[in-house]
Amino acid sequence: MDSAVFCVNVSETSRPYLIAIAGPSCAGKTTLAQGLVQELPEAVHFPLDAYYADLSDINLGQRAQHNFDHPDALDYGLLLADLQMLANGQSIHAPVYDFHTHTRQSITRPIAPPRYLLVEGLFALYFPVLRSLYDYRIYVDVCSKTSLERRIRRDSTERGRLEAHVRQQFTYQVEPMAQHYIIPTRPHADRVVSGTDSSLMLCAQIQQACINLK
Repeated sequence: MDSAVFCVNVSETSRPYLIAIAGPSCAGKTTLAQGLVQELPEAVHFPLDAYYADLSDINLGQRAQHNFDHPDALDYGLLLADLQMLANGQSIHAPVYDFHTHTRQSITRPIAPPRYLLVEGLFALYFPVLRSLYDYRIYVDVCSKTSLERRIRRDSTERGRLEAHVRQQFTYQVEPMAQHYIIPTRPHADRVVSGTDSSLMLCAQIQQACINLK
């Protein structure tokens, strides 16, 4: 795989603290993770979205119909291998995913073991083996109405999707998959936070919890 540089400022350490951030689509997981990166010393955001399977072997029409809200959409083998390496203090080259073409880019993202690794995504708490790697688990809760509103804004502005398509996908795919695969992972969390709370306030609260892990 091409190892073109996608810069991340991290420092080598023996073993990072792995912090899981899970929750439904557009609950505020990424916002929380990005806020924590600003608050926690030497924290790195590790989005599971980068580990969607490469769909370059099927046509664009088929890619558009692919169910990205099912756990099988992830390249679980690569994800597990990379997380285990980081947990053991080894550097990796994480994939970079293109959501416009639904394919994996030729560049990679080099990540050395940071002090705090923020593992964020829909299925961060779904896989039992991944759950066993975490030091702390966060679930970001949000109501379906807010999730849909945020998804429409994100997908129309960042991913070039039509609102009608986003609504249809949410009704027939996103919400049913959340009910079946994501919401049931809530009990695995050490802390449940609201996706409508202030991210700054959440960062301050969770920062202390992370520091207490030391």
